[in-house]
Amino acid sequence: MGPLEFLVIGFEGNNFSGEIMPELNALRDRGVIRVLDLLFVKRDEYGEVSCFELSDLPSEEAQSLASADSAGEWFAQDDIEQIGENLGNKSSVAMVLLEHLWAVPLQQATLRANGTLMADGLVPREVVDQVESLLHARS
Repeated sequence: MGPLEFLVIGFEGNNFSGEIMPELNALRDRGVIRVLDLLFVKRDEYGEVSCFELSDLPSEEAQSLASADSAGEWFAQDDIEQIGENLGNKSSVAMVLLEHLWAVPLQQATLRANGTLMADGLVPREVVDQVESLLHARS
């Protein structure tokens, strides 16, 4: 299995436009990622938290992604409750667990070379923005 990454994507209000679905499908179709779990958590104006899975969505794109990749149930109820507790009223999030399929050949080559991954992590968006600003200022 490739490296796993979870994302929590916030949305103002409880409006899921569905705009991320075509991109997730495109990445999946190119073999870049596999979506292991995707669910939505929302808090209404009264503070009531609800959760629904990708397979609960009516769109064809959501149904095709759910049936192709997601076995679901990777996120524990505790994860969902913790996210729900931290949501403001009239807000929502998508919780996504991705497997990075692009990294599998690199992992295999590392193992064949008797290599060991010593550290990994993502560079925070703020740091990337700062570096990009510095690079643009130099050119």
